[in-house]
Amino acid sequence: MRASVSNAAWAKKLKVVDFTKYELIGWSYFSRQTYVSGTTTTLDFFTAAQSGINGNLKNGTLQAGHHFLIQAIRFAPLLDTRETAVAAPTAGEITGAVRDMKELVYDGIGELFVNDRPYGSWPLFELPAGGGVTGLYQVPGTFITTDKTAQHSYAINGTASPRDVYTLAVPLPLPPLTILRFTATWDAAKTLSVGNSPLEVILDGQILRPR
Repeated sequence: MRASVSNAAWAKKLKVVDFTKYELIGWSYFSRQTYVSGTTTTLDFFTAAQSGINGNLKNGTLQAGHHFLIQAIRFAPLLDTRETAVAAPTAGEITGAVRDMKELVYDGIGELFVNDRPYGSWPLFELPAGGGVTGLYQVPGTFITTDKTAQHSYAINGTASPRDVYTLAVPLPLPPLTILRFTATWDAAKTLSVGNSPLEVILDGQILRPR
């Protein structure tokens, strides 16, 4: 089975499609996995029978009769909010969700595989999530040596806009029954202040399917 068809072939196919029998719609496939704090160095997405919020592509395989055009890739660490007790300002990095996000997206790479053949490799920071909640720091109280206060943090990968996504320079058309896998790899296991956290990969594009 061919791993993909050319964009010219995709365009030609659309010109001869009987749209009384087929429909072309925007579509996203997504997969969610758990990053285990202090342990995980590699995660594979789209490899299990997922459903609900955990994924919508069974075992990473396109359905029979379904053609999919990948146009954009998103990487979304779904970090929880974090409250850290601090006593006084100190030099160095501040712990919290923002640092966790930095560790996950700056120190990792993502690779897309089609039928186990590599079709692209990117730093994870190049694949913004394209949506979500806007993060901020909030520090109540004052910093004095006898007064412990709390630091609240939240973070997303990129800006909270569905337009903030990495678009493939050459969209990738895929025939039915293609097997997809996205692998994220880090230089070392990251200890996250928020603990174990869900990470999600989204493949945006178009799907051509029977009515």
